[in-house]
Amino acid sequence: MANFDILMLTGKKEKSTKGIIIRCLAGYAELSILQLQHILRKEFSRQVTYQAIRQALLELMRDDVVVKEKNVFRISHAFILDIKDTVDLFERSSKKKMRIIDNQTSQIRLKNLHELGNFVLFGLDQNYFDNRERKELYLRLNHLWIPFSDIQRRDRLVKIFTENKTEVMVKNNSMADRILAKWYRQFGKVTLGTKFAAGECIIHGDCVVQIFMDEELAKKMDKVYSLKGIIRFDLFRQISAMTYDEHPIDLVITRNPKIAQKMRIA
Repeated sequence: MANFDILMLTGKKEKSTKGIIIRCLAGYAELSILQLQHILRKEFSRQVTYQAIRQALLELMRDDVVVKEKNVFRISHAFILDIKDTVDLFERSSKKKMRIIDNQTSQIRLKNLHELGNFVLFGLDQNYFDNRERKELYLRLNHLWIPFSDIQRRDRLVKIFTENKTEVMVKNNSMADRILAKWYRQFGKVTLGTKFAAGECIIHGDCVVQIFMDEELAKKMDKVYSLKGIIRFDLFRQISAMTYDEHPIDLVITRNPKIAQKMRIA
């Protein structure tokens, strides 16, 4: 996935070949190497060889920034999502929705389940939570989360699950949890109807992300996940309301190996 170094290549002051290629593709949607070479020479006064452009494109493809279709290249949807998620993170910080408690702990408030899912995916994908090479991911949840409807985000989530030793413990054993567990078990261990001392949290390496949901949202999730007396049309409406209606969710992010170890066995 594209990292912060790649994201910084999009700035106007960036003069590297990669940075200019990204700006070209952003302006022209899709281009061949010969077309890129012409634009670099005409619009940026850059004499760049065919091989140098090809090598830069290969490196951008390796980082999932650019994709190739036949003989043309375009910016990948995954990279566009990276930019959007990064901007969302910066926006939350600038609006003081993120509070730094000390050098190990920060806190952020999200407005609904939709924001929670995107923020957690971004944190895991970009190693924002844990930047070490530990390959352990533990989830302690009241209910299994519904996978992303966006195929790109869902593929990124699958990649994270498969690259880590993933274990999910779920407090409830509702009908919806049992259905969702079939999907999750393709990528890791899932245990339903379990008891754990700590509240909802995600443990990624040495980082603990504690999740504190609004009580009204928790009750709404219990009702939807029971699937009792819900017709098909109304189920979609209730899932949408559960996901997008505003219900404050507080996250406390702590980067501490001793706390992470205690939470893993709690």
